[in-house]
Amino acid sequence: MDVILNRGFLYNLRPERIILLAVVYTIIMLIIAPVKIVNTLNFSSIAYIVLCILAFCLGTFMIRTKKIYPKITKIKVDRKNLVRIYNITFCLGLIGIIFRYIDLFLYRGMSLDNSSLDNLDLAADGSGNMLSVIASMLVSCVYIPFTLDMICNNLHQIKEKVWSFVLIVLSTVSSLLTSSRFTIITPLIYCIILLYYSEKVKFKITFKNAAFALIMTILVVIIISSLFIRRLNDTHIQPSSVVTISGYSDKVPATPGYQQLLSQNEDRWIFPYLFAYANITQYSTHAIFEFPVVKKYVDEKGDYFYGSATFFVITKFITKIFNLRYDIMNNIKEHNARPGIWSTFFFLWYLDYGWFGIFMMFLFGYATKKIWVGLYNNLKILYLPIIIYVTVILLLILQLNMLAGQGTFALCTFSVIAFLFKNNLKEKYY
Repeated sequence: MDVILNRGFLYNLRPERIILLAVVYTIIMLIIAPVKIVNTLNFSSIAYIVLCILAFCLGTFMIRTKKIYPKITKIKVDRKNLVRIYNITFCLGLIGIIFRYIDLFLYRGMSLDNSSLDNLDLAADGSGNMLSVIASMLVSCVYIPFTLDMICNNLHQIKEKVWSFVLIVLSTVSSLLTSSRFTIITPLIYCIILLYYSEKVKFKITFKNAAFALIMTILVVIIISSLFIRRLNDTHIQPSSVVTISGYSDKVPATPGYQQLLSQNEDRWIFPYLFAYANITQYSTHAIFEFPVVKKYVDEKGDYFYGSATFFVITKFITKIFNLRYDIMNNIKEHNARPGIWSTFFFLWYLDYGWFGIFMMFLFGYATKKIWVGLYNNLKILYLPIIIYVTVILLLILQLNMLAGQGTFALCTFSVIAFLFKNNLKEKYY
């Protein structure tokens, strides 16, 4: 059975390229955002971010790569082994979803009838229990079956492929309970990247692609605006005013003209799209102006966490296993000048390593490129989920730290699966 390795697409997915795209994306958002920027940037914060990004790129440059042809390589694999990996990860992912439902609905008492704020409080109170940890590890497996279905056209019929996608959708249930858009960002970007990788959607201007882009844009806008408006309704805040008075809009409030535009169209069909436009551009830009504030606060505190902040889920797991009285989340909150507000990837990184984080970014870049080469050059196809997930992390590096939390669980799970099945998949290629 043939598995597709799209080297042409992967070459454009090089880590150093993606992190530069993240910078370009943020600059574009700053240009088109209907906001008046409250500039908090200073030399120290700019230097830290720039040097971290340069160190990451330098780490990737330590491993030289050349473009390989043909762009599309077909790897011949044993179908039985492929089906075995699919079935195991599908079952583990399904068990993870069941555990998560039990954790959220039964253990924590969350409900669709509750307000999003009540559910947020219940989620915080019950976080870190062992069922939650196990569920988070297993839920990450849901990406593997869908990935295999996309890169191997003949593995299953359409019905089975739909079920592998449904599994990913079911993993985002917490977004409905808490009206959080955060939980849908990763699967959304992951699936879009995978669709382009597998050439189910191509970078060509055609009616089909234009229709796909339009439908996806409308769906994303509807989902984002609906979830956020629901949360605002629970707090009795007018959506048209939140673009200036909320935590995320503090540094990038909407311009008076755009505020007026929202107020004038609040009861019209176009309002969700106007609101979503402001919401997306503000969320895309405000974090870089929050970073100087949180960095200064960390400097004042003078404490560093040496990895336990970014990888707090591992810290929480260790404290549970050894019954230690150490609340990592509370400690992070006490060292955060802006709790609950996005402050780029680099807040937790700086909290962990301070200026030594520049060297750690060098190592991060080297490790990321090493994995990328394992996929691109050495045909280790099970590295694909790792690379796509790291791409998501890098794309949003100037917004928030996607490596922390579920990102840690996902990368650990993907790495374990790649290790366990490293000798079971590849036979030959052509």
